Amino acid sequence: MVAGMILLLGGVDFNPAAVPATMHSILTPDQREALPAIPRRQRYVPGQPSTSGRTFLSEDNILNLLNEHGRDAFHVQFEKRDGTLRNMTARLDVQKSLDGDDEHEVHPPRPYNPADYHLMPVIDLRLNQPRNMATDRVTRMVIADHVLSTESAEQ
Repeated sequence: MVAGMILLLGGVDFNPAAVPATMHSILTPDQREALPAIPRRQRYVPGQPSTSGRTFLSEDNILNLLNEHGRDAFHVQFEKRDGTLRNMTARLDVQKSLDGDDEHEVHPPRPYNPADYHLMPVIDLRLNQPRNMATDRVTRMVIADHVLSTESAEQ
């Protein structure tokens, strides 16, 4: 690291913008003032349509299967909002009520309704953690004896 800093700082063509943000304290006030502004990351807007060109399964089919087989674990592959594919073995979070007779979906309170953004709260069985599944961007789903897949699904 020291050799890298000597090369960076010791050259004739010193560029303050090449100094990592964590080391800006070594720059003079004038050099810090001359640094270009850091571009702000674009705000994410949930529910935007996919631009990946992938084809997806019908959201109605996915929701119907989840309603029919709500207790079953399932494997799903879907496109996350950043365009990458996620493979997940999951289940809906169904728990018994205190009297032990009734079952219902249990989701922690949220400041938004996930369904408004085509999301379904699930439990990732590999991580044993809650996740959201994009129901409008599913490329492959295996639940009970149903195997649904599009040509965009990756094996």
